[in-house]
Amino acid sequence: MAKAIRDCLLEWKLDKVFTITVDNASSNDVTVKELSKQLDMWKTNMMSGKHLHVRRMAHILNLIVQDGLKELDASVTRVRNIVRYVRSSPARTLKFKQCCAHVKVEYGGNAGPLESDDWVNVRNVIEFLARFHELTKKVSGSRYVTCNSHFEDVSELYCHLKMCLASEDEHLRKMAQQMQEKFKKYWGEPEKMNKMIFISSVLDPRNKFEYVEGALEELFGEEKGKKINA
Repeated sequence: MAKAIRDCLLEWKLDKVFTITVDNASSNDVTVKELSKQLDMWKTNMMSGKHLHVRRMAHILNLIVQDGLKELDASVTRVRNIVRYVRSSPARTLKFKQCCAHVKVEYGGNAGPLESDDWVNVRNVIEFLARFHELTKKVSGSRYVTCNSHFEDVSELYCHLKMCLASEDEHLRKMAQQMQEKFKKYWGEPEKMNKMIFISSVLDPRNKFEYVEGALEELFGEEKGKKINA
């Protein structure tokens, strides 16, 4: 893969690469290392390739959500099953609409009986996941710059999970706990994050040094946060 990227760079007459953004597959780690060696040979490897590798944020968000979905509660399963059952044939869909018109729907065939709190629980899960959906669309944009907002987005996501961990909803707490573990795997330590996202955030005129300093201390603790700020 590194050879393919090198050939593209040569074809495009580009020999200076600041960062390369890839998914979190181990093969991509090898690719970035090999590409760094190539840039060394060209004597254009900025800062010795220390900040060359940027992990794709949208992919990490997907991994975080997938871990959280493992904690889907019975309410989501029942609603999902009944929707799948109703949509499986035109006759069932028609019958479902007729029942809805009379407000007499209590169960969905062999999908399992719905309980009174099921819809409330599902709405809570949808509201919880909406933040991840919006964030994924934002960082996946190709017609505007996104690097300057990465650190802010990571910080807000951390606060969102922290808030959900204190929720009275047991299902949301379980989902948030699973997601936080995956969050820590990729962003839980300063060494796991490309420092360029901190600099990009500071260079955004809407942010100040104080914001980045406070966010770093919130993410990594006061001691580590102050060490990075220094």
